[in-house]
Amino acid sequence: EVSFTVDKWGGLDLFNDSSRIGDFDAQEAKNFLTDHGYAETRPGNTRIIQILNGFAVKFSQEWVAPSNTRYLIAHSSLTIYQSNLSGAAVALSTAGSGQDIDMATGLGLAIFSDGAAPPWSWNGTSTGSVANMPICKYLEFDNERFVCANIPSESSSRVRVSSFAVSNWWTVPSNVASVADVPNSFDFDKDDGEAINCLKKTKYGLFIGKGRSTKILKGF
Repeated sequence: EVSFTVDKWGGLDLFNDSSRIGDFDAQEAKNFLTDHGYAETRPGNTRIIQILNGFAVKFSQEWVAPSNTRYLIAHSSLTIYQSNLSGAAVALSTAGSGQDIDMATGLGLAIFSDGAAPPWSWNGTSTGSVANMPICKYLEFDNERFVCANIPSESSSRVRVSSFAVSNWWTVPSNVASVADVPNSFDFDKDDGEAINCLKKTKYGLFIGKGRSTKILKGF
């Protein structure tokens, strides 16, 4: 066995015999990085907190409260937790058995929905209900409005948008086209037999996904 030092990294060569590969190449490589232009050991992950011993984390997201405190929000087993990483995670509320949560943040609130129970909020101090907000499976906050998608009691193809800068006004007026900043509602291919399964804010607009189609919603 012969060893030698090289000052740069080539890459993996899986096609040639070991006697024919370059001095800067390798036939096998595990647990290392080349992001800085040379081979180095991958550092791995560091656990910052244990949410619930024995249960996987099904959802996690960071939120900065009005107090500027940074929180980790996590869903494990049936419970939604918060932690500022200074101690053990603190339970906020629960979700239904088998339900996944979604979360949207804006206007000083973190709002949660699991598609089965009424949405609820946390302001960094206390939890509360969100008046008039429909039960929905997917949430977003965009252009100072909360957005609900896949609404079981109405249509799994529907997206509803709150009024500007409030979380509790969702009734669409009859003259919606002529009044600024009011709530609105949109149906996307409601007869295609598919439900909305993705709602994400992008720089191009709101991405709305189904199993076989996608849409971008711009303007409300």
